[in-house]
Formats: sequence, C-alpha cells, structure tokens
Amino acid sequence: MKGSQFYGTKCMCNSDSPLKSDKTVTVGENTSELNTDKKGNKYALILEDSKNFAKNDTIRPGNARIKNNYIIGGDYKTKKTGNKNYVITGDVPPKK
Repeated sequence: MKGSQFYGTKCMCNSDSPLKSDKTVTVGENTSELNTDKKGNKYALILEDSKNFAKNDTIRPGNARIKNNYIIGGDYKTKKTGNKNYVITGDVPPKK
C-alpha cells in the first residue's frame, strides 16, 4: 500500500493538524504547584489523566491567572508545543 491514499478522507495538513490547533480545556484544578525550569520559565505538571491530558504532562501558564503559585482553575485555551508539553494561550470567553 505504499503511496496509496484513502479517498474521501480529510487532509490533516498544516492548519487542520491537531498539534497546531487550540483546544479548550479545563485546567488549574488538575495541576501541581508551579516550578521553575533551568531557563527560569514556570511550569506545572498535570496530576491525573483527563480527556485532553495525561498524567505528568507539562503545562506552562502563559496567559493564565496565578494565585499562591498555582494556576487558577477554569477554562483556558491551550496549544501543544511539543511532546507532552502545552502552553496556556488565553481564557475562554463565557457562553451567553
């Protein structure tokens, strides 16, 4: 089957790639205390498996609200930046 294509399937290239898309997820309640890596960047670890994350995935606070060295719980948009690495890109606006 080398070089064959399945007809009727959607192309998962560039903008459709799940690695480059923003996801809406709830984080904060499921994260550890913020730590600092060797470069001085803050990060937290995911504490338990969930729909969007696996235990011990790394999440960087980015634009998240922080209180007492923890990410405040809520709905955030995240973007995958690497293997098991995510960054919070912003808040999800409330539904009307």
